Amino acid sequence: MGSTVKRFRLDNYIPILLIAPCLGYIFFFTIFPAAYSMALSLFSWHFLTEEAPTFVGIDNFVKAFTDLRFLISLRNTFLIGVMATSIELLLGLFLALYLNKNGLFYSVARVICLLPMMATPVGISWSWRMLFNERYGLFNKFVSLFAGKALPFLSDPSLAVFSIIFVDVWQWTSFMFLLTSAAVQSLPREPLEAAEVFGASEWQKIRYIVLPMISPVLLVAFLLRFLEALKIFDPVFVLTGGGPGYSSETITFYTYFVTMKFWSLGYASAIAYIFYALTFILSLMVIVQIRGRIRG
Repeated sequence: MGSTVKRFRLDNYIPILLIAPCLGYIFFFTIFPAAYSMALSLFSWHFLTEEAPTFVGIDNFVKAFTDLRFLISLRNTFLIGVMATSIELLLGLFLALYLNKNGLFYSVARVICLLPMMATPVGISWSWRMLFNERYGLFNKFVSLFAGKALPFLSDPSLAVFSIIFVDVWQWTSFMFLLTSAAVQSLPREPLEAAEVFGASEWQKIRYIVLPMISPVLLVAFLLRFLEALKIFDPVFVLTGGGPGYSSETITFYTYFVTMKFWSLGYASAIAYIFYALTFILSLMVIVQIRGRIRG
């Protein structure tokens, strides 16, 4: 009887033992670093020059909003995020609607579109850095045929950010294509067939039937890709290094620069949490829109 009771009590702890490694991983690599960086944001600490952190309260957060370099990186981050994600969504939707009617070509295109997604951002960025080169870049050779001269895509402050957007669109449009094509193919055929009976054109079917029905999926796809685009780092690091000057820096790159070049850990933590707060607010706004579309 005693052994039975003991075995029963041991069985109660088996689920806890099974998930303990996962919980430990989450704590040590997610919860603890987040809490530590939050506490660190309230201190001034230059890791290589100061032995101990100095408590400064919210001074790091106030400093960020008076830091011109931070404001420029914030502008660049949301410019890249909004423009790249919007273009990717529009191109992906266009491809999904166009290729949906071509069965064999759609299957081939779907396989081809997976190739940029499987490549590493660093490798793609290095390839485009060579293509954008003013002297021997193949992409610039074609541009010079129409513009009359090669363009400084990576060394001109007005073009550097848009070059980063172009590379991001080239790699991640396929992600939007896969999501939107899945949404289009899952639509019921009855509303579309009824619209054809009443003489609706292709554009009318897309505008009044397809787009309203897949709008929740479009918002989810936009949110997922937008959050990922805000964290862009590799193309910035490889293509421009944040330059010329710091005209193409993003938040992630500036945080890296403050941490690894200035070793200002407290200020870097404050920048990261400001960025997190802004991203969280924008995500909530999109989620509210998604819930409204689904209920509607």
